Amino acid sequence: MLGCAGMETLMHDDTPVFPPAPVPRGVLAMRQMALRAIMDGRGVDSVILSASASLAHYGGLAPGGLLVVTAQAAQPVAGRAGEGGAPRPFWPGAAELLRQGCRLGYEGDWIDADALALLVARLAPAGLLDIGPEVARQIGSGADALPGALPAGGRVSPG
Repeated sequence: MLGCAGMETLMHDDTPVFPPAPVPRGVLAMRQMALRAIMDGRGVDSVILSASASLAHYGGLAPGGLLVVTAQAAQPVAGRAGEGGAPRPFWPGAAELLRQGCRLGYEGDWIDADALALLVARLAPAGLLDIGPEVARQIGSGADALPGALPAGGRVSPG
């Protein structure tokens, strides 16, 4: 038995997956606001995030589900167990949270062709755009820093 009950799960290859460290609600709100700036700049009104780094960064979530982000809300969608396999993201549940004809952003490296086809069939999006590279850049840049905060290792110069 590994660690404390409820503190970790096992991936299909018995590799422990720990939940991300708790993130203060205000920090998540700022990160989501930065994501909405990407959405606005790219002309999408809804995004489905599925990459582990994105789930942790924007939702404080562990891998295995999805995060649906609109201008009004960020809603997690839990993964569900596949038949005898690892949990699969619950793409139909994500589709239920979005409106028909939305302009949809997604992370192209983290969605398979079947899931994308399901979303297109259910939502008939007015636009479909891979915003994965912009999301990865934002996560890597530390763009969620508090206004006036120093970058990691930054120093204040005297007078």
